[in-house]
Amino acid sequence: MNKALREFLNYLKLERNYSGYTLCSYENDLENFHKYLAKNNKYFDKITIKEIRNYLQGEMERGICKSTIRRRLSCLRTYYNFLVRYNFVLNNPFLLVTSPKPGVRYPHIVSPESIDELILADQQRIDFLMPRDQAIIHLLISTGMRASELLALNMQDIDLKNRVVHVFGKGKKERIIPFTEKCRDSVKIYLEDLRPMLLAKKIGGEPSNALILSSKGDRLSVRGLEYVLKSIEKKTCINLRLHPHKMRHTFATYLLEKGADLRFIQELMGHESLNTTQIYTHVTQQQIRQQYMMFHPRAKKKPEDDKEKKK
Repeated sequence: MNKALREFLNYLKLERNYSGYTLCSYENDLENFHKYLAKNNKYFDKITIKEIRNYLQGEMERGICKSTIRRRLSCLRTYYNFLVRYNFVLNNPFLLVTSPKPGVRYPHIVSPESIDELILADQQRIDFLMPRDQAIIHLLISTGMRASELLALNMQDIDLKNRVVHVFGKGKKERIIPFTEKCRDSVKIYLEDLRPMLLAKKIGGEPSNALILSSKGDRLSVRGLEYVLKSIEKKTCINLRLHPHKMRHTFATYLLEKGADLRFIQELMGHESLNTTQIYTHVTQQQIRQQYMMFHPRAKKKPEDDKEKKK
């Protein structure tokens, strides 16, 4: 890793307070770009617009989706702004390159009935990690937290008595999210019955203050959380293709369908822009149309209608 790249990542971590997950994504994107430069005998301080377009074209030919390319361009613009600011380069050529227009991607959700079925099936497990996994499901579906936010929680961040959790999102912005009584009960069981046992498994170092622990007593990682959700599906034989972000989408859609104000949902989700939250209105409108077409008697096609058209 060159000096400029190392200093940039330290800048994002120490001055911009970027999360570990975002830092990892930026580092991967920048390493990808530097590998391209090395392969083509190019220098980062002499890159041209033509070479940037060749790089992007190569990424698209490799099957990299538009959203990933947009993210990489955003990362590289920020990187070169930093390089200009600290005199590593003279100008930022990425400012002259436009991002590809994103396709509309509607979030996938899980029905309330499926979540209830999953929770009930998961409660039948007899392995010792069941209480932790129950707490994870309830926290994700009751608060809509990002995976990184859930896993960054410390013991002092959750208030069981008042049923609220203090979440530190992107840019270390704090928000307070309430949660359900069922969620409180599941977290309480985990904290009282299982967490001390997990903490005892930690080898060396100070005891972890993390709310959610791995089977070894350390703070659970994002990959670890994804593995936990997959293992829940295997153990319950209920395949919902669970993913932390899918649970987050589900949380927002539930609220919107029940009539919650969009700005209220924006606050709970920690979205900076209302435009980000508005994607859930499209999901709900699609579902309304499907239900209308399914149940309204005059919306259904009748056999005689087709006969009439043929005449």
